[in-house]
Amino acid sequence: MPTPTMQYLHRWRHILLALTTLLVVLAVWLLIADILHRFIGRSPTYITLKRHLSYLVAPDMSLSGLFGFTFKSTRDHIIANTATLAIFFSSLWFFLGPQKDWCRAVVRRHFPTSAACCAALLAALITVGFVALALDWLGWWQSENALIICAVTATIASYVWFIKLRQPSKKYDRFIHLIVITYCLFVAAGVLTLIATPTQIYHHHLFQFTKGSYTAMILGWAVMLWTLIPSIALIWYSEHYRALTRGLCIKCMYNLKGTQSETCPECGHPIDRKIYENSSESDPPEPLDPPAWSLQ
Repeated sequence: MPTPTMQYLHRWRHILLALTTLLVVLAVWLLIADILHRFIGRSPTYITLKRHLSYLVAPDMSLSGLFGFTFKSTRDHIIANTATLAIFFSSLWFFLGPQKDWCRAVVRRHFPTSAACCAALLAALITVGFVALALDWLGWWQSENALIICAVTATIASYVWFIKLRQPSKKYDRFIHLIVITYCLFVAAGVLTLIATPTQIYHHHLFQFTKGSYTAMILGWAVMLWTLIPSIALIWYSEHYRALTRGLCIKCMYNLKGTQSETCPECGHPIDRKIYENSSESDPPEPLDPPAWSLQ
């Protein structure tokens, strides 16, 4: 059941959506503008557009420096940025699993394998971020084994987190499971960012792209940005989920138990009794036509 905090955030969902959209668009634009800036770099015809893009994107806004890799060619920069954007949005798609009647589906106990895989991937990135930060503190980041350690950590962490997230829980349905995972990922990424950012700025004065703290900082920021989109989706539909699981009117939250009318007695909103079909927390209102409803 959504907490009072979730219900409070639901009231501010429009403002939160605007802020989240602004942050995501800004982050995505940095990668897209870098691709455009490099793509039109050799074409004199678009020199004016290139000059305008220079005001909107700093040089080298790709992922160069992550895990100690530096991209020298334009092709490498474009491939890295494109792959990052594809992974970012595809993982969000599979994690939330948007579909018709999404709100009705999230009350089920089943947690999809695709959602668990995406959550395990993000949890593994956070784990690797802490490992990179530790290697940097120990002075081992420049060693040849640092990348091997990160790769092994990512593999093991992905498997462990996937097994953990896929364990069936009798306490949570899919909606609450998504809330818990998103919250845990956000907090863990926030802790990583709070530790890595001061380390990068204080110890190195300026951003040193080949440092482990830089890798940890970028991973922390990226995961925090990723969690904002599921958070908004869950906040937006929290009241709908509350009504769905308690047999309330979707519009005014009037208790519909025992109501035989086709509309809500309080606000007159039409009652679609099929949306209460998968409710697991409380009994749905009695259907108007039990035999017909049971066949759907």
